[in-house]
Amino acid sequence: MMIRSMGVLALISVAGVAAAAPYVSLFEQDVKSYLKDVTIERDGPTFAATDWVYGRVIVDEGDTTSPAPQDYLTQVARLKALEDGVLNTNFLCVEVNQGLVPGPVPYSKFYAHGRAGYLVNLVRDPMLRDDRDAMAGLQLALWEVAYDDTNGNPDNLLSDRFRLYSSGQFNATARGWANTFLSWSVGQSAGYYYYKSPSVRDNQGVAHQDLVSTVPSPAAFLPFAVGLVSAMRRRRK
Repeated sequence: MMIRSMGVLALISVAGVAAAAPYVSLFEQDVKSYLKDVTIERDGPTFAATDWVYGRVIVDEGDTTSPAPQDYLTQVARLKALEDGVLNTNFLCVEVNQGLVPGPVPYSKFYAHGRAGYLVNLVRDPMLRDDRDAMAGLQLALWEVAYDDTNGNPDNLLSDRFRLYSSGQFNATARGWANTFLSWSVGQSAGYYYYKSPSVRDNQGVAHQDLVSTVPSPAAFLPFAVGLVSAMRRRRK
């Protein structure tokens, strides 16, 4: 994601040809029903530099807004924000090319269901949520699903609509987590909340960042995830 009013991140156009196939968004793919309108206000401590993992990615939406692939310097992590004044520590970002503004700003809240929901719900895992590299990998995996899986592309962090600028971006641990989460999520699906930003633009001239967050899920989900995390940690030792 790009952060506004906390130091604007670099946005650089790169040469490329827009994809011929129509672009399908995660919103179009997964959203099932409208729930209500809410306000979201980002939580300042979220943006401490030590919480973030930095790297460059390329996104090709292939639409009239971004007709060619775009190169972004990004910061990835689990987000904390106030939803109608109540702290929610389980937010992740949907769009690479939109910024977060201080808020509070209006959003429409929807119930959604799909592969992305499986990934989103991993943010609640106590063995993952405070691991900076794991959360960075989870955000990268979500972007891969949002941009590529929804458009029929195979999982690959180095090709298609969403890709790392180079194989060395972010760090090896975060990339390893991203690939692990993608492999876990194949054939999986779960419910989650999708927060759609308004179509109107704010006074900074940018649209707001769409967000996703967790919903209550069966108690069996977390033991399953914890078992996978434990097994992975043993392999890393």
